[in-house]
Amino acid sequence: MVVITDNAKYHHARLHQDWRAERSERFALDYLPAYSPDLNPIRARLKLVRRLRLHNRYLASLDDMVVAVEGLFQQWRHGNETLRRLCAIT
Repeated sequence: MVVITDNAKYHHARLHQDWRAERSERFALDYLPAYSPDLNPIRARLKLVRRLRLHNRYLASLDDMVVAVEGLFQQWRHGNETLRRLCAIT
Protein backbone atom coordinates (compact mmCIF):
# COMPACT_ATOMS: atom_id res chain seq x y z
CA MET A 1 0.00 0.00 0.00
CA VAL A 2 1.29 3.43 -0.89
CA VAL A 3 -0.15 6.44 0.92
CA ILE A 4 0.41 9.77 -0.80
CA THR A 5 0.66 12.57 1.72
CA ASP A 6 1.89 16.11 2.02
CA ASN A 7 5.30 16.90 3.45
CA ALA A 8 4.13 17.91 6.93
CA LYS A 9 6.77 17.31 9.60
CA TYR A 10 4.55 14.97 11.57
CA HIS A 11 4.38 12.60 8.57
CA HIS A 12 8.13 12.12 9.01
CA ALA A 13 7.92 11.79 12.81
CA ARG A 14 10.14 9.44 14.76
CA LEU A 15 7.06 8.52 16.77
CA HIS A 16 5.84 6.17 14.03
CA GLN A 17 9.17 5.49 12.31
CA ASP A 18 9.48 2.01 13.86
CA TRP A 19 5.91 1.19 12.88
CA ARG A 20 6.60 2.18 9.27
CA ALA A 21 9.87 0.20 9.22
CA GLU A 22 8.11 -2.96 10.45
CA ARG A 23 5.63 -2.70 7.60
CA SER A 24 7.96 -1.42 4.88
CA GLU A 25 7.38 -4.40 2.59
CA ARG A 26 3.65 -3.70 2.41
CA PHE A 27 3.38 -0.02 3.33
CA ALA A 28 5.08 3.15 2.12
CA LEU A 29 4.55 6.87 2.37
CA ASP A 30 5.06 8.85 -0.82
CA TYR A 31 5.39 12.58 -0.25
CA LEU A 32 4.10 15.37 -2.42
CA PRO A 33 6.61 18.09 -3.26
CA ALA A 34 6.82 20.95 -0.80
CA TYR A 35 4.49 23.89 -1.43
CA SER A 36 2.26 22.09 -3.91
CA PRO A 37 -1.34 22.54 -2.70
CA ASP A 38 -2.56 22.08 -6.27
CA LEU A 39 -1.41 18.44 -6.10
CA ASN A 40 -3.25 17.80 -2.84
CA PRO A 41 -6.80 16.94 -3.98
CA ILE A 42 -8.41 17.41 -0.57
CA ARG A 43 -7.71 21.16 -0.69
CA ALA A 44 -10.37 21.85 -3.32
CA ARG A 45 -12.98 19.84 -1.39
CA LEU A 46 -12.19 21.62 1.88
CA LYS A 47 -12.45 24.98 0.15
CA LEU A 48 -15.88 24.02 -1.19
CA VAL A 49 -17.02 22.81 2.25
CA ARG A 50 -15.95 26.08 3.83
CA ARG A 51 -17.71 28.13 1.14
CA LEU A 52 -20.95 26.15 1.23
CA ARG A 53 -21.31 25.46 4.95
CA LEU A 54 -19.00 27.61 7.06
CA HIS A 55 -18.36 30.94 5.33
CA ASN A 56 -20.16 33.95 6.81
CA ARG A 57 -22.09 31.86 9.35
CA TYR A 58 -22.18 31.96 13.09
CA LEU A 59 -21.74 28.54 14.59
CA ALA A 60 -22.13 28.63 18.36
CA SER A 61 -20.29 25.38 19.00
CA LEU A 62 -18.13 22.73 17.44
CA ASP A 63 -21.19 20.47 17.38
CA ASP A 64 -22.98 23.02 15.17
CA MET A 65 -20.06 22.97 12.76
CA VAL A 66 -20.04 19.16 12.68
CA VAL A 67 -23.77 19.09 11.90
CA ALA A 68 -23.35 21.64 9.09
CA VAL A 69 -20.44 19.81 7.48
CA GLU A 70 -21.85 16.31 7.91
CA GLY A 71 -25.10 17.45 6.27
CA LEU A 72 -23.13 18.39 3.17
CA PHE A 73 -21.27 15.07 3.22
CA GLN A 74 -24.62 13.26 3.39
CA GLN A 75 -25.76 15.10 0.26
CA TRP A 76 -22.54 14.19 -1.52
CA ARG A 77 -23.02 10.48 -0.79
CA HIS A 78 -25.69 10.39 -3.51
CA GLY A 79 -23.57 12.05 -6.19
CA ASN A 80 -22.98 15.65 -7.06
CA GLU A 81 -21.81 17.17 -10.32
CA THR A 82 -19.65 19.82 -8.63
CA LEU A 83 -17.92 17.25 -6.47
CA ARG A 84 -17.52 14.94 -9.47
CA ARG A 85 -15.69 17.71 -11.36
CA LEU A 86 -13.48 18.44 -8.35
CA CYS A 87 -12.58 14.76 -8.16
CA ALA A 88 -12.00 14.62 -11.94
CA ILE A 89 -14.36 11.66 -12.27
CA THR A 90 -15.82 11.62 -15.75
